[in-house]
Amino acid sequence: MPVQREVTLPVEREEAWRLVTDEDELSRWLAPEVELDPVIGGSIITEEGDGSVQVGVVEDLIEGERIAFRWRDLEGGGESTVEIDLHDVDGGTRITVVETGASARSLRGISAAALALA
Repeated sequence: MPVQREVTLPVEREEAWRLVTDEDELSRWLAPEVELDPVIGGSIITEEGDGSVQVGVVEDLIEGERIAFRWRDLEGGGESTVEIDLHDVDGGTRITVVETGASARSLRGISAAALALA
């Protein structure tokens, strides 16, 4: 069953896009170590503090609007698909994350990013 979360950040869409695609920003809220090639077919690799590693591939990308990737834990965890969409709203940018599958890691991270910016 998909899990969905939305957060509105008090920033322009360009800044919100940076928060969800820049490796340095991702390492603040997604995982301590992040590699992301934000192009269709590009890779995403994250490493948690406990050494667990998740690997995936970017499946959809519309610059400044949407990034979607499929990833899995290398230690045999289940696979999930994460879709991140950005929308202009009064006062900022709404980020919607829908994750289908085993991990809710990205949803926790989006919440953390929102708190850091508030």
